[in-house]
Amino acid sequence: MKLRIFNCPDEYFKPYVERAVHFFAKELIVNKKIRNNCSLKIKFDSKIKDYGSCLVEDYNTRNQPREFLIEIHPGIGARTIIETIAHEMVHVKQHVYNETNDDLSHWLGRKINSDEIDYWIHPWEIDAHGREIGLVTKFAISESLWEV
Repeated sequence: MKLRIFNCPDEYFKPYVERAVHFFAKELIVNKKIRNNCSLKIKFDSKIKDYGSCLVEDYNTRNQPREFLIEIHPGIGARTIIETIAHEMVHVKQHVYNETNDDLSHWLGRKINSDEIDYWIHPWEIDAHGREIGLVTKFAISESLWEV
């Protein structure tokens, strides 16, 4: 996965962000050819209202999402930043594998009216929140972060 990071709150922390993105991408987008043809921009921005968000920025010639933007609020702390990256990378995976669409009106081929159901019941959020903890735990083990 091609990666660019903008406005990282701490240059010391930037390598962790890079390793986390690549770790989560490898865990979630198991097809190496697809993963290597994806581009991701991580942008830290204190103006966003939530912890983070994921947007599709562009498509390949077959109209498949392959360029993404993850925005993260820089003031949420290192651990929450890694958790947010894991969460948003699940959304990247959902778009890559066409589990959902840009306007969040479909999930696994079923029509969903996201305005009529609570955020916590959205199937893409259940997937992202459910995978987030395991991804962060596996990353922490791989980085020996328990020893920090």
